[in-house]
Amino acid sequence: MTWIAAPMKMPVLAGALAALVLSPCLSNATFAGPADPPEKTEARSARFSADEFAAYSDMRIAALKSGLELNTAQGKKWPALEAALREEARSHAERAAQAHEKAETSPENRNPIERLLDRARKLEAQSAELAVIAGEFEKLADAAGPLYDSLDEAQKRKFEPLLRKHVGLPDRRYVEPQREAQKPQ
Repeated sequence: MTWIAAPMKMPVLAGALAALVLSPCLSNATFAGPADPPEKTEARSARFSADEFAAYSDMRIAALKSGLELNTAQGKKWPALEAALREEARSHAERAAQAHEKAETSPENRNPIERLLDRARKLEAQSAELAVIAGEFEKLADAAGPLYDSLDEAQKRKFEPLLRKHVGLPDRRYVEPQREAQKPQ
């Protein structure tokens, strides 16, 4: 049975896609109430494994592609964007693992000078990391450009929120009002 011949399946597919796209929002701490401070062992076990992170990235990529409802010509431009999304997700997972390792090995009892020097080194490392992330976003934009240019207006409206969810950018509805409030009067 095809999807066209089975209109009853469309609401189920739409609901599943919505649940997939909204899952980060539903797991937000807003619904969880105040959390007790976790022990170090609990925090370690709560992190995604590499396989879980890869599966989650695969789901987000599939949600993006499904949500866009690409036609045949647009589908030919999809592989470049998909490869860039997978590379960005892999790199993000590696950075997260490195940050987790560094957090576990940093000594807490140091004198103020050592802490200042350590903070300076961390800021330099963050600067280098931001340069890497900026390069990845440029590659992602270059890969997404041809596909985005071929989308119709309805697809373009869907593209940004779905892509934002994948790359971890904040929702524009929340960022723009904060920027306006911070502007000097």
